[in-house]
Amino acid sequence: MELIVFSAVGCATALLSRLIVWNSRLGLITRLLLSMVGGVFGGTLGGTFNQAQPLFAIAPPSLTGAFLGALVTLLVVLLLDRQRVRSR
Repeated sequence: MELIVFSAVGCATALLSRLIVWNSRLGLITRLLLSMVGGVFGGTLGGTFNQAQPLFAIAPPSLTGAFLGALVTLLVVLLLDRQRVRSR
């Protein structure tokens, strides 16, 4: 259940980034998949800092980690894509 929530947070981050950075070559499906992976990774990493609850608990540190993980994943891929386009 928690992995689904982390993936949903990643999807919401992807849709938000689509509104902010609309002129990139990444499609919507690619953004969704990348942010879902980043959300699950970030949510798991955020859950490690929450000592009071289990690792995959839906808590503010986990949700914050899911959001930041999805955002960082998308930003890294967008920056790498821009550098690849410039080098051509």
